[in-house]
This record gives sequence, C-alpha cells and structure tokens, in this order.
Amino acid sequence: LKGHGIAAPKAAHKGGVLDKTIDWREQNAVTAVGNEGECGAPWAFSAAAAMECAHSQATGELVRLSRQQLVDCATGSQGCNGGLMNTTYEYVINAGGVESSANYPYTGQTDPCKYKQGTSPVAATFSSYVNLPNNDEDALQKAIYNQGVVSVAVAASSSAWQFYSSGIMTAQACGTNQVDHAVALVSLSVDEKTGKPYYAAKNMWGENWGMKGYINLERGTNACGLAQQTSYPVV
Repeated sequence: LKGHGIAAPKAAHKGGVLDKTIDWREQNAVTAVGNEGECGAPWAFSAAAAMECAHSQATGELVRLSRQQLVDCATGSQGCNGGLMNTTYEYVINAGGVESSANYPYTGQTDPCKYKQGTSPVAATFSSYVNLPNNDEDALQKAIYNQGVVSVAVAASSSAWQFYSSGIMTAQACGTNQVDHAVALVSLSVDEKTGKPYYAAKNMWGENWGMKGYINLERGTNACGLAQQTSYPVV
C-alpha cells in the first residue's frame, strides 16, 4: 500500500462496537514507533507490528523484526513502491522466518535481498495468516481482542490525516474510500472524557507525528476505510 490503486471491495460495512477493551502496548507486545522515511513501505511496518505481537504472545519475548528484509525480499510487494500485508505474511512463512531488525537494519530504500533461507539467523517464524472478512468490524474487533495486533489498510491522503495531532479521527474527517496506506491496530480503547470508542493505530512516520507516532481511529464506522483489508499472522 502506498497510493497504490487497490480497488476497495464493495461489501457493505458491518459492525457495532465490541464492549471490551485491550491495549497490546501494555502487554509487552508492541515495539517503538519507526519511521519509513522516503520509502513507501507502510505495508512492511504494519505487517512487522502484527508479527511482533504474535511472536511476543507465543514466546514471551518482544523482538523488533526486520522491516528491511520485508522491503528487500518479500515477493508479492514492490519494496518502497508499495505492497500488501497478507502476501508479506505468506512470504515470511515460505521463507522460513524473518530476521531481527538488529541483524537486518532498516535503510529506507529497496536494497538487494540479503536473507538466505537456511543460513540467515531467524528471529521469528509463522505457520499461517488470517484474512478477516472485508468491511466487518465485528470480526476485526474480536480479532484484536482475542489474537493481538491486526494489520489494516487505511485512506490517509486527507489533510485531516496528514496533519493529525490528537483526538479521535472520524469517518467524516478522513472518508472511508480509497485505501492507500497501512497501519497496525494495537488497542480497543474508550475515551475517558467522551466515552467514544476508538482503536489506537501505530503509524510509521516517527514519534513527532500524531500522538507520539499513533493515531486514534473511531470504532464501528469504518473510519478511513480501516475495515476493508484486515489480516494478522499466526505463529
């Protein structure tokens, strides 16, 4: 995903608000916010965040996984020119795993693939992945609650998104149509003052953007089209 003409499925949006809360940042399952720089690889950061959470739950160990391996090596994506999260999970499963960021650090450009199956040191492995039903926020919220961090595509070209600094982003503000970016949903939360339910979404534009790198997205309204393409990996 990166302004990367993906046709939105036309299924009607389903979903109320799940009456549960969880924040995977409080469960030692979310690493620090990164910065993709000039490289259009939000798909790699989103997929890595979901993989880090799944790996942390399975092993008790939070490891920052290599975004660069995904950018350089993931078949089915185009490096800094965009990609998809579900085909990234497929790549990692078929490749026998993903290295740590410490072993395979981020350069912010598409480089030749350095990962060698069978010899490169693998930090995490996965057995499968799940594509959630399109436009089904009930399924999405249950997956976040029961499984962990979920990768989602979003519409991020509005000025409301680009210049976001705080508060809960609504469907009215950012639309629900053309998805062109990716984030990772790390919580089911409720605003203490207003009682409004939201997801905390981890972006990859550094900690100076938004709320220390995060954006809060309204729940139950398909805000920014977040329910259109949703997936997570399984260890």
